[in-house]
Amino acid sequence: MHQAKYMCLVMITVTSSVIAGTDVMFIEPPCDIPQGDDACWLPFDEPLYFVQWNKSDGGTDDYYAVKVYDRPVPWWKANRDAQSMGGSLAQITSLGENNHIYFIAVNTPGAFTHGFGPWIGAFRCPPQGGDPTAGWTWCIEGLPGITFGSDYENFPAGELDGSVVLPWRACLEGTGGPSGFWAQVLPTPQAGSAVHSAVIELPLIALVDCNENGIPDSNEILDGAADVNGNWVPDECDCLADLSGDRIVNVPDLLEVLDSWGSDVDAGDRGDVNWDGVVDVGDLLSVIGAFGRCPF
Repeated sequence: MHQAKYMCLVMITVTSSVIAGTDVMFIEPPCDIPQGDDACWLPFDEPLYFVQWNKSDGGTDDYYAVKVYDRPVPWWKANRDAQSMGGSLAQITSLGENNHIYFIAVNTPGAFTHGFGPWIGAFRCPPQGGDPTAGWTWCIEGLPGITFGSDYENFPAGELDGSVVLPWRACLEGTGGPSGFWAQVLPTPQAGSAVHSAVIELPLIALVDCNENGIPDSNEILDGAADVNGNWVPDECDCLADLSGDRIVNVPDLLEVLDSWGSDVDAGDRGDVNWDGVVDVGDLLSVIGAFGRCPF
């Protein structure tokens, strides 16, 4: 078992989740059961850089990002991380979408590791009887079933000639270098997979854009927007100078800085507006510069 700092997930009976305000239903495969050391993971707590596939380019207007893990990740864990953000593992329904996802993955360091590319949202719970192409579907309810060879060859020749009784998952192929083809892989590290990444797809409604400037907050922060308290929210939205919490920066906030003047404090406590661990002229100037109602 990993060290105690890891959050241990237990088996749950809930098999789907819904984005608030929409009819989108995410599915957890009935044959996908967390077990063993796969159940201990750090909470998902880092920003990702999302790239939109615009409708003007023939896309869906959804946003895509590649999450890279520090060790082999089971498909179910990657799927739940995607759901925790209001999205899912990527649902690829056209060659254009496949190309968009491959471009993001191949430009993400660590996305292709040990011959494996990132997980996508295709999974197979084997039906009774022997057809290795049967039972494949997506982790969003209502999408068309996966048909092989109709629009483009998802899997390279011979990939689906394997066992007809195993619960395969799909990732991008990487045995000969990064590829836009898919590979069928068993879903957990215990079963032999060494997938270290996943493609996450988010609809526009699930993205956090606190200042409504059309740029996801995580993108702004990764592009250099200030986030001194590390909460994935740009500081302009946090209104850090509002120490009293009334969404107005005014005299009470100024007095709180003066009351704690010169103190060494925990970052963000007792008048430390700029989160540097000391209350001084920098905090005073931050309050004066932000006087008035918080903008967001």
